[in-house]
Amino acid sequence: MATTNTAEEIIRDTRAALERDARINMHECPIDVQEQRGCLVISGTAENIIAKRLAVNYALQFADGRMAVEDALRINTAPMEDRALRDSLAKQLQGERVFADTTLVVDAQGDGILVHDAGSGADWIEALVDNGKITLTGRVNSLAHKRIAELVTWWTKGTAAVDNQLNVSPPEEDNDLELTEAIHIAFEKDPLVHADQLHPDIADGVVVLTGSVASDEERQLALTDTWYIPGVQEVVDRIELHGDAPTHPRSSGASTRPYD
Repeated sequence: MATTNTAEEIIRDTRAALERDARINMHECPIDVQEQRGCLVISGTAENIIAKRLAVNYALQFADGRMAVEDALRINTAPMEDRALRDSLAKQLQGERVFADTTLVVDAQGDGILVHDAGSGADWIEALVDNGKITLTGRVNSLAHKRIAELVTWWTKGTAAVDNQLNVSPPEEDNDLELTEAIHIAFEKDPLVHADQLHPDIADGVVVLTGSVASDEERQLALTDTWYIPGVQEVVDRIELHGDAPTHPRSSGASTRPYD
C-alpha cells in the first residue's frame, strides 16, 4: 500500500507542476503521467523541446529515485515519412565536420544509408528512424560529440523524439563545464543567434542566460537552443533586449536552421 501511495503522490505532484509552469501548454498539448509496471511514464505530445525537457525533469525530481522514469514524450512537429526523415538527417550529419573521423549510418525500416565511412576501428554513430523517433547508438570519444549528435538530430525537421544511447569511450565525467561547452557550441552553430552576445552561467545543471539581443525572437531561439542540450535542468532567462544590437545573423548565407 505504501508503494501505491508513493506512486500516487509522485503522479499528483508531477501533474501539478506541469499545470503550474507557464512554459507548458497542458491544454493545447496535454502531457500524460501514469504508472506502468512500477515505472513513471511521461507520454503524449509536448508543444516544444522546452515543455518536453521540463516535464521529464519534473518527473525525475518528484520520483527522486523511488520510481524509474520512462520518457515516452514526443514533440509536436509536422509528420514526415521515415525515409524522408532518414535522408534529411543523413544530410545534416554529413555536413558536420566534427564527425569527419566517425562512421555514420542512418537507417529507416531496414533501409540504411552509409553516410560516411571512417574506416575500421573508428568511432561510429547509427541513427535508427522509426515513426519520427530517432534512436542514436554507437561510440563517440567525448561528451561534446554525444551532445552535438543529439542537437543535430533535434534540429532535423520532422524529428519528434530522440533516444540518445551513444557510449562515450573513454568515459568522461559530466559536469557544468561540459554543459557550458555544449551550449556554446549550440549558439555557434545556430546562424540565427549572436553567440558572442550570449553568456551561459551554469551551476548543477541550472543555466542562467545573460547577454543582449535585438529581438524577443532571438532571445527565444537562444533559450530553445539551450534546452536542446541534454543534461540541462533549468534555464533562467536574464537576456536583455536592446534595439541597437545587431539585427541580422552573423552568417551571410541563408539560414538552414530547420526547426519550428
